[in-house]
Amino acid sequence: MHIFWQANLFLLLGWLVLGSIAVQADQSQPVRTLYMPKSHSNSGNPFRTFYWELANIALHPARSQCNNLELKEKQEWVSYERLRLQLKENKKMDIIWGVTSYVRETELQPIKIDLLKGLNGYRAIVVKKSRIEEFQNSNLTALQKYSVGSAYHWIDSKVLAANGFKVVTFSDFNTMYPMLEHGRFGFASRGLDQLWDELSLAPDQAIAPVPNLYFHYELPVYFFVRNDDKKLAGCMRTGLLAAIADGSYQKLYDGVRSFKEGEKLLQQKGNTIIELVNPFSIAPYTN
Repeated sequence: MHIFWQANLFLLLGWLVLGSIAVQADQSQPVRTLYMPKSHSNSGNPFRTFYWELANIALHPARSQCNNLELKEKQEWVSYERLRLQLKENKKMDIIWGVTSYVRETELQPIKIDLLKGLNGYRAIVVKKSRIEEFQNSNLTALQKYSVGSAYHWIDSKVLAANGFKVVTFSDFNTMYPMLEHGRFGFASRGLDQLWDELSLAPDQAIAPVPNLYFHYELPVYFFVRNDDKKLAGCMRTGLLAAIADGSYQKLYDGVRSFKEGEKLLQQKGNTIIELVNPFSIAPYTN
């Protein structure tokens, strides 16, 4: 065996032994129940439960080096803003996920590992099918002539407005595509991580992404815990890095059809990527 790999193998074995000792020593501690939403909707498909499954993988004692942590689903469908408030005020909420921003990183503690490897930062231009030709080959200046639909509480709304777009807001995601079909705004900007999932749920809608045309801006998705929960933050970070190293993260990621379809779109030849600035994001983060 090459001496380099021998040295690294010994280091890895040492780390695992020390971690095992630490975990065994911690077994006398009482079990801590951690509350987390399984999904931000009542859908049970892999896209919607990806973050829940990833948290379970990361918090496994062999990866997190933390024992006596039990993840429990918070079975309550509330808005994302409400989830953030519950976490901040310690109201039976311990872990959430979401796009980061300066405000969110001030109120909560992010685990700065991008859970989507940057895919969420690539945004498809979704329009009425009858208008696809009108939007093809557009540049930033041309697109700024159209209004864009976005939920009032999404960071995307602020990013798009900061980049010179007129933003038409709504409060309920379920109204977005019907509003687009009825001409309330010119297009919607949707992440490539979620595009396939959204369109497949409503195949009869008269909407479609403009081929080979995308926005891009920094939009990392993190796990968040309370600011004073340093131990849990350490467990999560250690567990996520271990899941990346042992391949369990990639296996879970590859099993989500919506992510796979988004990656395919990004790899197509002839793509035009329009770079936007996100003044509300904080760097650096780990891919």
